[in-house]
Amino acid sequence: MYCSLKKLEKPIIFFTLLIITLIMRLQDWHNIVPNWDESTFLIMGKYYLTGGLNGLDYFDTKLSSLFYFFAFLILLFGKNILGVKIAGVFLVSIISLQIYHLSHIIHNNKIISYISSVILIFFFTFELKN
Repeated sequence: MYCSLKKLEKPIIFFTLLIITLIMRLQDWHNIVPNWDESTFLIMGKYYLTGGLNGLDYFDTKLSSLFYFFAFLILLFGKNILGVKIAGVFLVSIISLQIYHLSHIIHNNKIISYISSVILIFFFTFELKN
């Protein structure tokens, strides 16, 4: 019994963080106009699909693998802002899961791990203005 519950722990944590991310990012889903990050992902993904390389015509400091991921999404679904928003939720959830695991290794406390993950989701979701 304990072994099967231990196997279910990681998916439960991931889906909990996914739901938290989705709830926090729902306020932005009605906005059809993409923010500057989402438009950069779409532009660079389309540029990569046409054979472009980072640093020749366009330059961005983000990882090239991120743009290849969005190029793959554009290849599958087209230039769809909803697909970019869903991918953003998925990527933030994966990163928050990694923060959960790192925090759990350091503190060995699930509550602190959840709190650190939710703080990361908060900072990735909301822009703090001066």
